[in-house]
Amino acid sequence: MRILIIVSIFFIFLSCSETQNSMNDEVNDFISEFDGKSLDEIKDEVDKNIKSFESFVNFFEGVFSNEIKKIAKEDEKFEAAFKIDTTNVVRLLKQFDNIVFEQSFANYESELIFGFKDEEYQRLLSLDSGLNQRFIPQKIYYSNGDICIDSISDYEVDFSFKEEWGQTLPMDSVAVNYELHYPSTLDSVTLSLDNPIADYGGGEIELVKVKDNYIYLTISDTISGVSKIQGLNKEGKVLGKSGSSSNGQAPGESEKIINELLSYLKKLQKKLNNGVFKTSEEFQKYLAKDLKNFDYFNDNDGIYHKEIFYYGNVKEVKLYFAKNSKKKQTQFKAVSTSVFGDYNQMPLEEGVAFINKEGKEQFKVTGEGFYTLNSRFYEDDDFYYHLNIEEKRMDTLLVFHIQAFNNGLVGVQPEQEFDDYSLFNLENEQVTTNKYDVLNEKEGLLFGDRFGETNDELFIINELGEETLLKGIAKFKEAKDGMIMIENNSGLRGYMNNKGKIVIPMSYYGVEEFSDGLSIVQKTSGGNYGFIDKTGKVVLPFIYESAYNFVKEITAVKLKEGGYKLINTRGKVLVEVESSSIGVSENFGERVYSFGNGEKYDTYGNLIEAKEE
Repeated sequence: MRILIIVSIFFIFLSCSETQNSMNDEVNDFISEFDGKSLDEIKDEVDKNIKSFESFVNFFEGVFSNEIKKIAKEDEKFEAAFKIDTTNVVRLLKQFDNIVFEQSFANYESELIFGFKDEEYQRLLSLDSGLNQRFIPQKIYYSNGDICIDSISDYEVDFSFKEEWGQTLPMDSVAVNYELHYPSTLDSVTLSLDNPIADYGGGEIELVKVKDNYIYLTISDTISGVSKIQGLNKEGKVLGKSGSSSNGQAPGESEKIINELLSYLKKLQKKLNNGVFKTSEEFQKYLAKDLKNFDYFNDNDGIYHKEIFYYGNVKEVKLYFAKNSKKKQTQFKAVSTSVFGDYNQMPLEEGVAFINKEGKEQFKVTGEGFYTLNSRFYEDDDFYYHLNIEEKRMDTLLVFHIQAFNNGLVGVQPEQEFDDYSLFNLENEQVTTNKYDVLNEKEGLLFGDRFGETNDELFIINELGEETLLKGIAKFKEAKDGMIMIENNSGLRGYMNNKGKIVIPMSYYGVEEFSDGLSIVQKTSGGNYGFIDKTGKVVLPFIYESAYNFVKEITAVKLKEGGYKLINTRGKVLVEVESSSIGVSENFGERVYSFGNGEKYDTYGNLIEAKEE
């Protein structure tokens, strides 16, 4: 169950620009979260939330701990004056080529969380100031062939948290429309202690306080479209920002409100423990009446409060507003990565329900904390289990370890860590007498390793447990995008595809995994590097003394005659740098190329720091 109280109350608490009516709407939405919940469930959630809330109070005390101080000129930091920047728009629209989602079930709802295929650390590109984005679901394609377009536009496409997505029916994919809104023209308002108040957009902006590196201003709730707030020093230079906070209350009131909220939760806890409420409906009625009398919800001054700290002493404050905006959009299809069987588990408050491919509940079993291995095998912190369909129960398996694979087989170690693995099917029947020291799955293929008296033997194993011996292959290395790197006993490498066919012979040194469809390879040990595609065709010749894999279709290479180049996947030179060294760092799918001469370039070959003079 979600942590309802913190999520809902803090959403209200932090929505500083909401009107009084919409706050009351949020109260009603919060109360409706308890629909269908028992008093025991509500009591348990209140207990959990008080503990979490107390931790948050301790954390909150240090969140905005910037100091008000006079900053010396040599310690000032600056940023560029705000302007409409659309350089990132194209990249934002092109980032959705490989979107996937994971589907799970809980409390009779589907839950989805979105991500990037095969990119563990990739995340959505950040938005520049003034840009806003919307994800609007268009169609849900279910595994049974149904297509849903009704009442889905409000489902959340979230890349960080699971969100509810309706009926418990396995999905194949989701079509999504992505909208990007950005300002085409800007308005601006400048405030100072000499001119502290301005009317704009039917409301008022007031610079209440300026002291050294700190400002405090208020903005009417009726004003929207604030794209940027910048502080300027007395020379008119734009100061860097070190911290800020926005709130529905004046400075100094936040800590008071938070502690009042915590006290309120404890009051609820006491009433629940003392049996004041006989039903959950009675509890909801109490909330509906009592929350609206809470001091915070009577805050109807019509303004929100903004505090900002800068790396320098402020003379003026400039606010930018989006006057007109443009919209660009693109469509993408997110594909499910979830594998569902004939029966799929759905956690409930007490136990697990099993639903069929049509999303219909078939039966329940008691217990909690089950982790899914596949549609028939499970584990908890103590044991492994097999789902007995006929008897509608979980059978405990007294074994040391179980591995589950996508072809439906599981490998079982019976008693201890160094036992060989045996293979069983979904019915918990042993499918072969063959045993394996190691079982490994790569790109949808199951491989078995059996140590022989003279050589290791590697096999591909199908869903029936039948083996195919892999001659000449000693090791498996990286695997990605349907390609599996393989190595022979001489240390030479090549690639096998996900059908088990060797598509690139083991004849290369220094083979790297594929990126943007290309792999770095060496023909000879210590020789030059080149790039090949997934068919083995040489795309970029063996002329590079060193090379990095491609990211966003750009990489860095070095020629023997010296110097570095940033090139694209066609070998076109984008940037040339006279430098004897390079450093390459990556973070969340973005790269920075740092050269010894002081120059730095981003993922896309844009200069972000000039060379040292």
